[in-house]
Amino acid sequence: MANRIGIDLDNTILKYDELFHLLALEQSWIDQFCLPDKDAVKNALFKKADDFDQSENRWRQLQAWAYGSHIGKALVFDGLFDFVGWVQKCGGRLFIVSHKTEFSNYDPSVSLRDAALNTLDQRGFFKPVNKGGYGFEQQDVFFASSLDEKIQKIRELNLTHFIDDLPKVICHEEFPNETRKILFSSTSIKKMDEILVFPVWRDVEEYFHLSNWLEKTFQSSILHIQLLPSSGNNRIFKVKLKDGNNYVIKQYLHLNEDLRPRMQAEFGHLNALWKLGFQNIPQPILKEGSWAVYSLIEGTSVKSIELAEIDEILSFLLRLSDISSELREFSILPGSDSRACLGDYIDQIERRYNRLVQEASTSDLEKEINVFFEQKLLPHKEFIFSKFYDSIESLGWDLRRPFEETQQIFSPSDLGFHNILASATDKGRLIFLDFEYSGWDDPAKLLADFFHHVGQQVSWEHKWYLLGKFAEHRKQDPDFLRRWETVIDMIGLEWVLIVLNIIDPQEMRRKRFANPSLDPVDLIKTRLSKASQMINEMSERRKRGEDKISIPSKKQVMTH
Repeated sequence: MANRIGIDLDNTILKYDELFHLLALEQSWIDQFCLPDKDAVKNALFKKADDFDQSENRWRQLQAWAYGSHIGKALVFDGLFDFVGWVQKCGGRLFIVSHKTEFSNYDPSVSLRDAALNTLDQRGFFKPVNKGGYGFEQQDVFFASSLDEKIQKIRELNLTHFIDDLPKVICHEEFPNETRKILFSSTSIKKMDEILVFPVWRDVEEYFHLSNWLEKTFQSSILHIQLLPSSGNNRIFKVKLKDGNNYVIKQYLHLNEDLRPRMQAEFGHLNALWKLGFQNIPQPILKEGSWAVYSLIEGTSVKSIELAEIDEILSFLLRLSDISSELREFSILPGSDSRACLGDYIDQIERRYNRLVQEASTSDLEKEINVFFEQKLLPHKEFIFSKFYDSIESLGWDLRRPFEETQQIFSPSDLGFHNILASATDKGRLIFLDFEYSGWDDPAKLLADFFHHVGQQVSWEHKWYLLGKFAEHRKQDPDFLRRWETVIDMIGLEWVLIVLNIIDPQEMRRKRFANPSLDPVDLIKTRLSKASQMINEMSERRKRGEDKISIPSKKQVMTH
């Protein structure tokens, strides 16, 4: 069945942010520092008005102008033209369904519907595609006087999809079940998991590409597609097909600054592990472009972390350790930010630190960040570096000597319970997820990262237990435990910088790609507070003269 796609008009096709800003500025109802955003204009207008009635009247006047006599100045959202062209090329049909009364209640002198049609005409919406237009027919544009009437029209048109910027439309109790809901917004909603949320038309188009690709590849139509919550760098979808098969689809954000192919690493490494008999990981199915398909694993987050769960992780790591030679037969990349020699521990911290210092100069919180660096971070950085160099010298190790193959392991890199599920079908079994950053690495770093990871609640006792059992197994790597003791505070320092990664605009783009509703300033403030807490704990241990300042000692943990 060809797609029949309905699209809302105002704030979905036509963009009014700049127009509201211009009109309000012309009337001196806002100041020049107000952002060109409709909501920002509304808030600024209310603050500058003398009273509530005045602000309400001004806002209604702005709406009457913007949707009426000045609608011709509204912009068309970027990416819409390409999306419309792609749908028509694929044989789909498009409709515009708008909740728009004939006249404005505030200014009945202008026909809102005529103004909208004239604007669409002037923008080429009714011009054929082969003449550079959008290719709509005027008879495919519908106006509804009420929300209920709009919902009824969506039902009558038998639409496969409807795209709107307002949750109250697609969450309406009478919205047809057979029509897939797409919210065109930068703000996610939690009310219904079947609603897809996209902030730009490029993402909408990519979603339709994905749907067509899946249905052609698997020769089955999509019954249900759900965008799963994600705090990482990607968008993750759960897809149910008519043939009964379910999959997880991962859309990888790629930035020009990325030096490592995260999708190729994850897909290729999982494929190698599957061939070697691992089945407590997602099975890679296929990939194309920025998308990859994996088996759906039904599971839940691990609610209670006891010794049994730690033993599951231990078993997984020991198995990875034991198959190192077999993995050498595959194309396995180095892990992300891997350590090929002891000197890399210094180099990685310096790179992170220098990058954050540079990026802080462009941040709204530059002063707060610099104060933290100068007064808290730098003194501990100097102390930990000095201790690291002293340890290496006393052990007679070469800072730049590459690690032997026996000193390396295939590392999941981002190991922690944020990337682990408890299987819903096999009680007691853990499923390990997220291998984007996996590859060859120093296991001392892997275990040190597990000790310091801020995204999980594992007792120190269980961490020390895991380290001890893993060290007993590493007979081929006799220096493992001494190496771990040497780098543990270096990794602790690095985790302070990892917490502050959000200062880097590239990292912020990744986070907001997965969750567009994130507020950048609030997120940086939260991370600064967490980093300060970590440094304060180091400071207390340092004052007490403890050997390791980034973690509590094993003796202290066991006696408690």
